[in-house]
Amino acid sequence: FSLISLIMIASNSSLIGLFTDYAVPICAFFTVIAGFMLIKKYGSFGSLFGKCFSFLTIGLTLWFLGEALWPVYTRVLNIEEPFPSLMDYLWMSGYIFIGVGVYIIFRIFKLNLILKRITRFLIIFLTLIGVLAIIFLTPIIYKGASILEQVIYCYYLAADIVILSILIAVHRVFKGGEVSKAWLILILGITVTFLADIFYNLATSINSEFYLSLGDLIYINGYSLIALGLIEHSIKL
Repeated sequence: FSLISLIMIASNSSLIGLFTDYAVPICAFFTVIAGFMLIKKYGSFGSLFGKCFSFLTIGLTLWFLGEALWPVYTRVLNIEEPFPSLMDYLWMSGYIFIGVGVYIIFRIFKLNLILKRITRFLIIFLTLIGVLAIIFLTPIIYKGASILEQVIYCYYLAADIVILSILIAVHRVFKGGEVSKAWLILILGITVTFLADIFYNLATSINSEFYLSLGDLIYINGYSLIALGLIEHSIKL
C-alpha cells in the first residue's frame, strides 16, 4: 500500500486520493483483527492483560470506524477534507481507550517503582515539555483556525506524546525479554502516527490535498506497524 501510494504521489496521479481513502481504513482494520487475536488469547476483562488489550482494541476499533467513515464523507457525500467531523470525535475517543489500555500495563508492573529515578524524571520531563510546546505553538501555527479546531489539533499531538511516553516506559521493563520487540514496534507505530497527525493537521488547516495524501501514506505505515506489534505480542506469549 505504501509503495503504491508513494508512486502515485510522485507521479501526481489523480487516483491517489481514491486509493488512500480505502487503503487507510483497510490497514486500520488489520489493527482491530490483531487486537481481537490478543483478546482471544488473554480473555476480555477477566485478567489484567485481558483488560489492557480489550481497551486497546476498543480504541483501535474507534480509529478504524473513523477511517471507514472518511470515504463516506469524501466519496458519497462529496465533502472534501471534512474537518471537524464525526471522524475526529471517533479518533479522539479512541485515544482515551488506548491510553487506558497502555496505563493498565503501566500499573500492572508498577513502573514507578521499577524504573530508575532518573529514567522516570526524563520521561515525565520530556513529556511535559512536548505537551506544553504543542499547547503553546498550536495557536501560533494555526492562528486562522477556530478554537475548536485548535483544540482538536492540540489533542491529537498531545495524546500521541502521552501514549508514546507510557509505551517507552513499558518497553524499558520488557527490554531484552520475549515481547520487547513487540512493544518497540508499537512505539514505532505510534511515532509514525504522530508524524501522520502533523500532516493531517496541516492538510486540514490549509486545505492541501498533497499534505493529506502524504499523511495518508504515513498513516498506512503507522497502522501496519501497530498491527505488526500486536501480532508479534500474540506470537511471543
